[in-house]
Amino acid sequence: MPGGETNKTMTTMLSLVDAFNEFGLIRKEPVLAMGGGLVTDVCGYACASYRRSTNFIRIPTTLIGLIDASVSIKVGINHGKLKNRLGAYHAPIVTFLDFTKLTTLPIGQVRNGFAELIKISAVGDITIWRLLEKYGEQLIETRFGRIPGASAEVRAAADEICYEGIKVMLELESPNLHEIGLDRVIAFGHTWSPTLELTPAIPLRHGHAINIDMAFSTTLAWLRGYISEGERDEVLCLMHRVGLSLDHELFDEALIDKGTSAILQTRDGKQRFVVPRPIGTTHFINDASLDELHATLRIHKQIVRDKFDGGVGVEAYVDFGDLGQDPSVFAARAHIVSATLINGSTVTSKRTLNGHNDDVLVY
Repeated sequence: MPGGETNKTMTTMLSLVDAFNEFGLIRKEPVLAMGGGLVTDVCGYACASYRRSTNFIRIPTTLIGLIDASVSIKVGINHGKLKNRLGAYHAPIVTFLDFTKLTTLPIGQVRNGFAELIKISAVGDITIWRLLEKYGEQLIETRFGRIPGASAEVRAAADEICYEGIKVMLELESPNLHEIGLDRVIAFGHTWSPTLELTPAIPLRHGHAINIDMAFSTTLAWLRGYISEGERDEVLCLMHRVGLSLDHELFDEALIDKGTSAILQTRDGKQRFVVPRPIGTTHFINDASLDELHATLRIHKQIVRDKFDGGVGVEAYVDFGDLGQDPSVFAARAHIVSATLINGSTVTSKRTLNGHNDDVLVY
């Protein structure tokens, strides 16, 4: 299947269904899904749909896929600009984890996945947090100790981080695989990021989007007295050191309002904002007003400007591999389409995305 976020669509999913049919896939024969989280998501959804339930074997090849997506049984696709809006709960019959696959990734993709480990540790495990804080840059540069010449110390730390991170994920998610319970620790960083990630003309990488969300949530925790100023800066400093984004110009009051409204629907009318209290443990906020969030945003942006050079991340935006097409062409086309729609003219392109004309769905 073609890679990239623009191909996480119903069209791609149905093309896999057609491929299963043409191949003559029999009832209990498993499909081998090998790739990043996007590939396993789309292929898993095709398997969930084909004959109502077809087995698949999952072999993730990215850090996000190995640490985060490998534990979840969620599969799915985007619907227009709505991320992961269509999907199912469909577990693979087995998942194989091979961390040598990290040597195939560019550093930007390793950094992208590093945010998921911050997510797990900052609100779930202080031991993992301390290792990330000690070895952060080295972990990314050595692909978690897998490239030739990496020190035994970094390799050992990487192994402990990855294994313990997966263990924490399993402990948190196994009792709640179908998300019946909505107070989810691993929702840290996933309140406003679903709205933010696809807002720029060239979308943010997932790890950078959730990191901005986590950084803001950390400032919120500090202002509420849940963590100290030192703890706040400890979190923000690690994020900044490894090159993850702390803020974005489009992360503004309007986006906070929009993201909050959207997440209330997902979380059954409650905010369930995840914050550290203290680092390594979780607290859920359900009583934040928009006025408080707006005030927090102003303070957060000031802190990031004063202490962290504006919080601009390294390689924060998707590239061809993430998107499935040249990002500059995507952005230029989106700008033309946006202007066309604003002027009230008819869009003539017939290329489809999720069964719709994608010209009316892009930014």
